[in-house]
Amino acid sequence: MEPVPPLDEDVLDTLVLQLSGGNYALREELVRNYLTDATTQLETCTVAARANDRPAVAAVGHTLRSTSALVGAGPLASLLRELEQCARGTSADLVRPTRRVTAEYARVAASLEALIAAPTVAAPAVAAAPGRHPHD
Repeated sequence: MEPVPPLDEDVLDTLVLQLSGGNYALREELVRNYLTDATTQLETCTVAARANDRPAVAAVGHTLRSTSALVGAGPLASLLRELEQCARGTSADLVRPTRRVTAEYARVAASLEALIAAPTVAAPAVAAAPGRHPHD
């Protein structure tokens, strides 16, 4: 069985279409802002997990889960949901799930970096209304 891809580019492209009509400069800006923010939040989460600061770990899990889902990082968002639940529960270990999140984030970051480094050839296709051709 193949591993689940870290990123669903269609989700990110849909967000860019909704926000800007397909402006790829905005996509790059969104990705760079996400990467900067997520890196900082995961560093905070790692320190908090080692200190067993459950509220801080839960807050990072909650916030980063939402933004990760928005950029198409579904598997990361799922791990962050699990981390948040773990931090709100009674699990003795916050470090191990934080490591899983960090490892998945590395896959997401690599995919996003490759995405914005690749030349953009065209905006993603937008589905036409029923009964119409997209170029009508």
